[in-house]
This record gives sequence, structure tokens and C-alpha cells, in this order.
Amino acid sequence: MKAVETYLTDYLEGANTKFRIPIYQRNYSWNTKDQCQQLWDDLVFINNENKRNHFFGSIVTASDPSGDKTRIVIDGQQRLTTITLLLAAIVNKSKIFKQKDPETPTPNIEEIENLYLGKRNKDQKLKLKLTKDDMHSFEQVCKGNPVSNLNSNISKNYNFFYEKINPGNVFSTYEAIKKLQIVDISITPEDSDPQLIFESLNDYGLNLTDADKIRNFILMNITDEATQEELHNQYWYEIENNSGLQDAEATTKFIRYYLMFVTNTVPAKEGVYKAFKEYTKSKDLPIRTLLADMLKYSEIYRKIIQQSFNDNEINFHITRILEDLHTTVTIPFFFDVFEKFDSSEISKNDVITILEIIESYFLRRSVCKERTASLDKFFNSIIVRINNLRRRYNSSYLDLFIYTIMTESNYVFPNDKDFETALLRNPIYSYIPKLCKYILLTIENYGNKKERVNSGYLTVEHIMPQSTPKNTHWQNYLGMDWKRIYDENIDTLGNLTLTGYNSEYSNKPFEIKKTMENGFNKSPLILNQTIAQTDSWNETAMKTRGQELTKRALLCWPSYSYNGNYSYNEDNYYSLYLDGDIAIAQGKKPERAELQGETIFANSWKFLYSEIINALYTKHQARMQQAFDFGNQGKFSNIISKKEEKRGLHGEILWEQLIDGNDIYFYVNKSATDFLTTLKIWFDFLNIDLNDLKIYFQKK
Repeated sequence: MKAVETYLTDYLEGANTKFRIPIYQRNYSWNTKDQCQQLWDDLVFINNENKRNHFFGSIVTASDPSGDKTRIVIDGQQRLTTITLLLAAIVNKSKIFKQKDPETPTPNIEEIENLYLGKRNKDQKLKLKLTKDDMHSFEQVCKGNPVSNLNSNISKNYNFFYEKINPGNVFSTYEAIKKLQIVDISITPEDSDPQLIFESLNDYGLNLTDADKIRNFILMNITDEATQEELHNQYWYEIENNSGLQDAEATTKFIRYYLMFVTNTVPAKEGVYKAFKEYTKSKDLPIRTLLADMLKYSEIYRKIIQQSFNDNEINFHITRILEDLHTTVTIPFFFDVFEKFDSSEISKNDVITILEIIESYFLRRSVCKERTASLDKFFNSIIVRINNLRRRYNSSYLDLFIYTIMTESNYVFPNDKDFETALLRNPIYSYIPKLCKYILLTIENYGNKKERVNSGYLTVEHIMPQSTPKNTHWQNYLGMDWKRIYDENIDTLGNLTLTGYNSEYSNKPFEIKKTMENGFNKSPLILNQTIAQTDSWNETAMKTRGQELTKRALLCWPSYSYNGNYSYNEDNYYSLYLDGDIAIAQGKKPERAELQGETIFANSWKFLYSEIINALYTKHQARMQQAFDFGNQGKFSNIISKKEEKRGLHGEILWEQLIDGNDIYFYVNKSATDFLTTLKIWFDFLNIDLNDLKIYFQKK
């Protein structure tokens, strides 16, 4: 790899040198407000301060496998493209100035065309070749033709510079460009992986997303341009479109969900690229196979996020889960459900029931104030658990799903009693305000699939107003105990309703809210019928209405029962494959383990862990040594250490050397579940099938 400091114009003017943006690079993405304005301000600064030079960043290129003098741009396409647009604007504007006044001082137009843009004839193409989506607009502006796509960044930025240039600054702007300096970094065939170099670089002012890095990782090492373009257009381009393109991170979001689904782990939002590389290394799939699989699930993903299945009922329930309940942790699980739905393993009715169960599960947990942390891991584990049960039992996917979600102890499905109590007593408006309208509207529309009330014009109304502490009328109306009544009931279900006349109702007395124009007495909503039939709005009325709505809520979000008699652990053993069932080991002692055909006897978790580590080291010494060399970084932090760590508060030994002749310390002050979690990390790192270890428990 060679790095040379040079002026940008000297870099561009090579007689036969051309630059190609490979298909795996993202499209041109600088904008006028930020990067282009900054470049223009820098050029003005260069002129005002009479600067001799100004650093413009680095440009990294590699030789084209075709063998000609074309350079493949690894990093710097944004700078190269923007400067070329500015030079094209200078040329085209200078021609107009010369036509109006031949004496106008302008740069040498032919020099710019020949040295930096490329001769404008049929025999020589432009010096810079962009990706397919950008190239048409780029050719138009460089050749001075009217731009057809005014929405592209190419045309927007060209027009930005074109408008900035005038007879008074055209010459000085060109002179300022000639003072821009870059570092020319050339990668030779003898260099290390260009991808590693690329990973260490960022575009000037515009960070790469993990999806950008993944696209480059997949396509960069394909030397044939035609194959690159085929894979990009057939697979990656479609994956990006299916991901939504609603923001720069849209494709990264999809890939994170995809990784959650295929690896049964939850990558950090900032670690998607790293997790993707680890996944591809462990699976060693052909690129076309990998892209085809990603494309398949990206099509399912598009239907999920756009609610665009060919069934309105499915779309309705997906909308309720993603948008009304604000729940996205189920998306990887949906990959499994809808893949099986597409292959006719699951019927439409079963899919609808699964969606209804999920809706009921999340609503009940929200109302009952159950924690939401790690639910993404739980729903990932559901796929594994169902698949495990399907190998043992001849039961439907739906019934096994119901069993899995209804019997989970760490993330419980609240029962009817707990749900009913929470709805009656908890101030749902104050702690789940985003769900109140959804709850009330669902109760309103229960049993009415064809004439559902539209939510657009409705808002949540407090029948006893929130301003009661400052409202003398309502204080007198409620009586001496008004403060307690207010505190206990203001945000409960019984005091909430929906109306399109919230501002008209305001804090008015209850009788006026009932009898005024468009008051409760004339409301067409089922929710308001009880209110219309009530003479006074006191504590009894609120609790009575709360009980009525709660009974209806139990129908809207029911509990479920399964048909079979299932068990994850019929043989009294634990497999790492059952990741979500790690709690099975709590309170139990190991008897033996079977590791890749070898039996290991142990009556304590610490001893078992030590024996398994030694067995793994015997078979995978070189790979484990890599972990030892970098043990305190990343996934092995607090698992292994190169030095003896401090003891516990009472002098107990927390770290021990488990492998004879090896000076690496292992953290051993662990519970059963901690040991199992750590073993899974080792198995993932060593690329060992999780089913290769079974741990049998001692019988009580």
C-alpha cells in the first residue's frame, strides 16, 4: 500500500487514468445543505485567506482486475464526484459567460474538459464512472445537457454549484480547487484484504452504515465486474428496496432482524456488521446462496413493515402489533411464521390466532406492568423451542406456540385474574398513555369486523377531568372525599372514554357533558352508552363502568390453552440448543455430560465446566489460543484473563487456571445458568453445533 500527498487536480489529470465506483459502493449521497455548502465555504476561505493549500481528505483506490489503468475507488467517491460536478458547473457556466462577453476571465475550458472530465467525444468516456443509478444524471450534467432527474443528489448538487458561480468568482473558484490537497492511497495486489482497509475509513462528513459495510464485504472480493453487477442488481438492490429505504439505517435494521432469526442471538444495534461477518464465517455459505436467503426474508420483511400481505385481516393484526402496541421484537419470529405460512405449513387461521395471541400477550403485560427487557431474546428462543418440540410431538405449530408462550416463567402471560385486577386498579393513562386509545378503541370495536369505528378523529377523554384539584365545582360534586376519589380513579379505565369533542367537553360539569350538543347522551359510541345512562359521575359509577369495560377487555385479549402434554426436557437433560430454557438448570446438579460422543462425569457445575473446557482445548487448541490472546476484549470479557484477578470480598478464589500448562485464568464463580451461558459463547466461537453437548441432571 502506497500513500502519497498530492494536489487533487494533479491526481485527476493522468492522461489515461480513469476511476470507477464499484457496484458495491452506496450511491452518491452528499447533499447541498451540509457537505456541498461546506466545500463551497472552504473554497471561499482559501481565496479570502490566500491559502497555498487545503487538505481535502484521502482517496483510496485499488487496481482494476481487468488490467487497464482504471482505478477502483474504495473510499473517496463522494469527494471525487462532488469536485467533478463543480468542475462541470464551472465549464458550463464559463461557456455562457464567454458567449455574453468574450472578455470575461474564465478558466481554460478545454484544459478542464481534457484533464479532469474526459474529452467530450464518442471515442472517450468520462474519467469517472459512477454506479448505475447515478451515472445517467452524471453524464448529463458533465456534458452540459438538461437534467431529467431533478431529485437525484447528482442534479441537486450540480445545480447548487451552478447557481453559486458568477463572472466574479468563476476563475477564483477554479484556482481554489487547484489548491486542494489529498492523500492518494493506492492498494496493490500484494496488500492485505482491501476490506480491512475500507473498514478503517469513513467518508468526509458522512458515516457509513453497517449495511454499507456489509454490501462492500459481500461484493468487494468479487473481481469480475459483470458478476458484481449481477449479484447487486438481482439480490442486494432488491434487499435494499424491500427494507423500505425510509432512512439510511433501513437496510441495517432488516439485517439485524435477519441475524436474530438465523443465529438465535440479538446483535447490538452498533454491532450488526461485526455479527454479520461472524455469521458468514461460521456458515461459510456461497455468496449467491447467502444473498438468496436474505432476499427471501427481506420480501417477508417488506410485507411485515408495510402490512402488505394479500390478506386484509393479517395486515390488520400486524398493524395493531407494530404500530398500536409499538412492538417490533416479534419481527424475527414473524420470519419463521410467514415462511411456514408461505410453504403451507401453517394455515391462515392459525396465523391469525398467533397474531391475536401476541397482541393479547403484549397488552396484558403492559397493563400488568410486566418488564419488557429481553423480550427480543424470548421471542427468538420461541422458534428454537417450537422446533425442538416438533421433533418430539406430532402437534400443530399453533398448539406448540401456545404451550411455549403460556408456560414461560420468566416472561409470563398474565392470567385473567391479574389482568382484570390491573385494568380495574392501575392508572393506565399515566403509565401507558400511548396504549389508552388503542385499548378503548379495541373495546369499542369488539365483535364488529365490518363496521369498525375509525380512530382518526377520536381522542381520550377523562370524564372526571384531570383539572379536578383546581376545579371547585368537581370538588363539591365529588364531596368531602374528593381528593382520594380523584387520586385513585382519575387515570383508570372506568374514567376514560373516547370522543371527538374533547375540547368542547373541557372541564364542564358532568350533567353538561351529557346533555350538551354532541354530548354523551347523543354519542354513537358503545363506550359512552353507560355514561349516557348514568345520572351522576361518582366513585361508584366509575368502578361500575370499569368492571363492565374489563369484562369486555377479557374478550378482546383472552387467555389461551393448549391441547397436548408437552415437555422440553423429557429425558432430564439440557442442550445448549434450547437457549431460552437455560433456567431449567436452576436448582439442579449435573450428573454427566455427553460432548461430541465423549462422556464426562461430574457432580458440580464448576468441575463440569473445567472438564468441558479441557476437552474443547484438546480438540480446538489453536482456535482457543486466539481467544486467549485477545481474551479481555469483546465477548470473552469476564470469562478469561491473562492475569490472576482479585479475590472475592471474603477471600474466595474467583479465577482459576483450568488447563494444565496454560497460564490463562478462567472466571469460575458462576451459577449453573452462568456456566451454560459461557459454554454457549465458547461453542459459538469454536463453531461447534449446539446439539453436540447434552448435560444430564442428577435425579432427586
